[in-house]
Amino acid sequence: MKATVQEPAPCRRAIQIEVPAEEVRAEIDRTSRRFAKGVALPGFRKGQAPPALVRRRYQREIEGEAIEHLTHDLTWKVIEEHKIHPLHQPVVEEARYREGEPLSFRATFEIRPSFTLGVYRGLAAERRLPPVTDGEVERHVAEVRERRARLDAIEGRPLALGDVGVLDLQRLDAAGLPDGEPRLGVHVEVTETGAPSELRAALLGATVGEDREVTLTPAEGAPGPEGVAPAPDRYRVTLRALRLKVLPALDDELAKEIGLDNLGQLREQIRADLERRVAERAAEEVREAILRQMVEAHPFPLPDLLVRQEQTHLLEMMVASLARQGVDPNKLDWDWDARRTEMREPAERRVRVDLLLDAVAVQEGFEVPETEVVAALRQEAERSHTALPVLRARLEREGRLEVLKLKMLRAKSLDLIVRSANITDNLSPQAGERA
Repeated sequence: MKATVQEPAPCRRAIQIEVPAEEVRAEIDRTSRRFAKGVALPGFRKGQAPPALVRRRYQREIEGEAIEHLTHDLTWKVIEEHKIHPLHQPVVEEARYREGEPLSFRATFEIRPSFTLGVYRGLAAERRLPPVTDGEVERHVAEVRERRARLDAIEGRPLALGDVGVLDLQRLDAAGLPDGEPRLGVHVEVTETGAPSELRAALLGATVGEDREVTLTPAEGAPGPEGVAPAPDRYRVTLRALRLKVLPALDDELAKEIGLDNLGQLREQIRADLERRVAERAAEEVREAILRQMVEAHPFPLPDLLVRQEQTHLLEMMVASLARQGVDPNKLDWDWDARRTEMREPAERRVRVDLLLDAVAVQEGFEVPETEVVAALRQEAERSHTALPVLRARLEREGRLEVLKLKMLRAKSLDLIVRSANITDNLSPQAGERA
């Protein structure tokens, strides 16, 4: 056998193999004997027909199976001899064989990129920790009051600004006929911020039981046909009831309703929660800044297979997000190929980050002990209300247990990189007030 390993691209390998005619003939003979054991020809009991007769009858099938065995086995023999680690099953191309002649074929596959891991300890980053202001605390106290508000019935007058209307909404088609099932008992606060301007204008002055029509302009950025803004929505609105929102008093009783002793304790709890969110956001920004530095410092080529897989994963996440918002992705007139192209850059970044974290794990000799795997599985089993053995068996069957271990390894790498970074704190209010 003659074999040559080629490098058509940095992350792609091709193996050109030529198999002598006698080796091909020997494999065809072995395949013929195996075939003969499982077939029945006229005049012979099953498995008793002469191999030569079976070979003439099933020549194409026998040669096809023999060549398939040879291409598979010899490809992997060369891969193992050269200590190559394919990312997927090699693809056999350009297989050529004529009886009595050598078999030649080419097998291609992608591999992980080879790169030198640069500095990953002691990277610099700024952690933005703006103080939580009293104004932010009071805004969240106001939200607590809003959530505890009481809705009192209003009778004897039309709807006015500030009221809460209980509505039945029936979507209408272009001809003004009902389109789909109505939404019943929808509560809308008719304020400057609580309702779209078109709906607010249509409802003001309405009386209970009255029908009105309204055309709503879709929000900016709402999903629509590719390159075209979505059409306005037309509704028939029926006012079923009027309510007046009554906020609870801003006193200790408000705090006691949610299990706290007094209003001061409520403010302390809100401030602590806001500070925790600021810290979490700051930690995420630090991680992103550090990973950005690593990505920019390692411009190695990427396997197209991994990038395509990540593009698919990002698209699936987008579709799931749309579904959670009540949008049927199948009804969107989108150019999905264009959407996939848009995912190329973020997919490449995520693949590069994963490969860098994998390299750090190898450099540091990280491992995932069985105890940590069991702990992670137990946590997921409790979350999903699944018996731990059942969960583990399912993950193993689906090949997801190794994926879990890989994620845990990458988490160890990221934790090391962040812990070893030189982080300076920025406590100025200008650093961000988005809590």
